[in-house]
Amino acid sequence: MNADPPGATRTPDRQVLRPRRYWYIVAAGLLVIGLVAGGALGWRANATYPSIEGQVASGETEPVELDRAGMTIYTDKAFLDGGCEVEDPDGQEVPLDPVASTETVTFDDTAWQVVLRSSTSVPAGEYAVSCSSDSDAVFGVGPDASVFTAEALVFGAVGSAGLGAFLAGMTTLLVFLRRRAARRASEADTANGSGGEPDGDDGAGLGQYGSPPDP
Repeated sequence: MNADPPGATRTPDRQVLRPRRYWYIVAAGLLVIGLVAGGALGWRANATYPSIEGQVASGETEPVELDRAGMTIYTDKAFLDGGCEVEDPDGQEVPLDPVASTETVTFDDTAWQVVLRSSTSVPAGEYAVSCSSDSDAVFGVGPDASVFTAEALVFGAVGSAGLGAFLAGMTTLLVFLRRRAARRASEADTANGSGGEPDGDDGAGLGQYGSPPDP
């Protein structure tokens, strides 16, 4: 067993401060989690984005098939005086509420403004929609969806992916810098410990207390 000389002070092992390589795996995991979360939110945004399943001219009645629950009615004329009535397959009227906020979505280069939304649960299916107005407006009918919700999901998708990439990059950079610093410190300790005795008179020719040895 090696014993330290009397009065010697042990230097802490610098290798303990060196991060393990598995932190690179942690960084990769953060990146994957961010990308998966961003992809899921992006898919959700695409699935919930407003769509127009049918169009009804003013003064006409048209059947409209909805492939998702809920109902939203749009018009291609802003600040329109008029309204729509909707009947389900059983001939029952579907309650619709006016939309107070200004919500506009563009389809095929046409800006559609949301004017009505169903106030009760409306399952997917075929509905008879009749609309009237004081102009030659065209009404669009689609499932219950909000462009604001879709945009929020898009921002969430971008933010999740960006956050995952940022955390992964910062973790990788910090681990790399710490490992490099620890390696350089270890190399410096090795170089200092392997050096030879200093040149010059080291007192080998002197006796105790610095006096010349007896002849």
